[in-house]
Amino acid sequence: MTIHRFDDKRFIVTGAADGLGLATTRRLVSEGARVAMVDLAGEKVAAAAEEFGGSAKSWVADISSESDVESAFGSAVEWLGGLDGFVNCAGIVDFGTTHELPLERWQRVVDVVLTGTFITNKAVIPHLLETKGAVVNVGSIGGMRGAPWQAAYASAKAGVINLTKVLASEYVGRVRFNCLVAGNMSTNIVGNSGAELPPEGVTMEEFLEEYGRRVIGPNRIGEPEEMAAVAAFLLSDDASYMEGSAVVVDEAATA
Repeated sequence: MTIHRFDDKRFIVTGAADGLGLATTRRLVSEGARVAMVDLAGEKVAAAAEEFGGSAKSWVADISSESDVESAFGSAVEWLGGLDGFVNCAGIVDFGTTHELPLERWQRVVDVVLTGTFITNKAVIPHLLETKGAVVNVGSIGGMRGAPWQAAYASAKAGVINLTKVLASEYVGRVRFNCLVAGNMSTNIVGNSGAELPPEGVTMEEFLEEYGRRVIGPNRIGEPEEMAAVAAFLLSDDASYMEGSAVVVDEAATA
């Protein structure tokens, strides 16, 4: 039986060219929604949007740029005819030994992951106040615990979790904000970010052993579709009493 929780609903999804963003778009469209797909990779997101016919359209934007977001989101909302929800999947990662990590690499990750969450949420709030809409920001279990060689990413994701809680408390009853705290997932975020593995000064053997033990553990790698199902739930009326939740989806990796 096909579920249609989102008939006539309108969403923006960032990081929509592949991975969780594409899987979330696919899930929302399958349940009746129209989706504005936003990504920095213009050709890639345009090609991805073709899968959905008239139910989706693509825009190019760097979410760390307020002018980019304002332009793309404004055009997207105009095309959609309003906005009912937003999912912020866009992000990058970097690896490096902390005392040797150049400030510009730290800043790049924080700009996209944390500041980008602020910029995009700020842009959608006025529209969602009109519809009592919902936001799902994508966090990471890296933001809940130590993750070697990920000072910038883990710190920024911790900020995403708490920023979501701040927004939920500020707009309670008017816009629902929740955070999907994703576990290890099969995506191309490392390649898309241009991150180098292993970090300089660390052998691949050392990296795989320590990263596998501390970050991945014995749990299997999750699929984007499994995370997208939870994002869809958080956007739906089924989650009407959930505001400010950090929903961990990680097959007990942090249990």
